[in-house]
Amino acid sequence: AALPRGRRATYSQNGLSTGSDASAMINVPGFVGRTTEDSSVQYDLVGPGYVHAVGGRLLRGRDIGAEDRARSASVAVVNQSMERFYFGASSAIGRRIFFDAGVPTTIVGVVADMRQHSVSGPPERRAYAPYVQQISGNDPPFLAFELRTVGNPSAVMKSIPGVIGAVDPELPVASVMPL
Repeated sequence: AALPRGRRATYSQNGLSTGSDASAMINVPGFVGRTTEDSSVQYDLVGPGYVHAVGGRLLRGRDIGAEDRARSASVAVVNQSMERFYFGASSAIGRRIFFDAGVPTTIVGVVADMRQHSVSGPPERRAYAPYVQQISGNDPPFLAFELRTVGNPSAVMKSIPGVIGAVDPELPVASVMPL
């Protein structure tokens, strides 16, 4: 984010346009599904400030923050499709859900539906949880960085491998692409 033209930076398990995705079965107290699919949601493990860094619109509550650590209470931000599906007209803020690992997770924010990989079809029910709070019990396979810039991103893109290499020269950079 400190790069010239850089504004916000964060990271995620899946990245916005990688084609990679994660899903989990969830239990929502008080919700009775009609099919197994009703208990399935897409999710991404994300870094602090994710919603704002990717240009999302927070509708209620808060974004994932630096205070959301491995040993702190498990939290998530959900999209409005997930909120409507499981809670109807009620607010999801403060409600608890349980992902695969069985850890009680409190919903702290609701974000407007965002397209993750496709611009067509209805939005999927999606949750965003802190990367450090492994809600599914599986270790993430890789890490994607998201950087919000001002102006033409190509000037910033060229410097990203060098910035990452300065922190850890052994860390491979698979690709850098604009969204």
